[in-house]
Amino acid sequence: MRYPRGRPDRFRIVLDTVPDRNGRAAPNCAVALLLLGLAVHATVAWGYPGALLGFGALVTAYVANGADLRTVRARDALLASAVAVPARVVAVTRDVYTDGEGDEVFNHAPVIVFTTTEGTRMTVLCREGVPNPSRSLDRDLTIHYAPTAPTVYTPDPAAEHRSNEGTLGVIIIVLIAGAAAMVTGAVLLGIR
Repeated sequence: MRYPRGRPDRFRIVLDTVPDRNGRAAPNCAVALLLLGLAVHATVAWGYPGALLGFGALVTAYVANGADLRTVRARDALLASAVAVPARVVAVTRDVYTDGEGDEVFNHAPVIVFTTTEGTRMTVLCREGVPNPSRSLDRDLTIHYAPTAPTVYTPDPAAEHRSNEGTLGVIIIVLIAGAAAMVTGAVLLGIR
């Protein structure tokens, strides 16, 4: 949550707290557009094998350079030394939106308060890991947070670890599929 200094009543919930601070967004975008252009050119020039080669390279480069891999590994490393502290759900946010079929969808997310072992009081929005979030108001629970970065937390470290393993598994499968497409395209082009 963020609010102007001295005005906590004017709070707002910020979901993305990691903007591009390393300056790689523009160069990465340029490289992605260049690879996309090369993939389209290879498809037009060489047909199906060129498409496999070009788009396989594009997918492999995108996934290998993606933030998901770095984020999952960094979060796992931080939560490896997590500290457990008591916490309490002080509010539950309700997000309402209309899906593609016109039905209203409700998402509930608990707002949790806990105090770190250093005495810092933290108020966080917990989107995952709290069972039955719509009825979790005033519930006591345990939060596990990284001592070096209290903004990295989870109410269920085992579920977090399983989720991170699943994400890494998907990334590895996509990398293998991209590499296989590149090799298949190169072999088919060599046969011609």
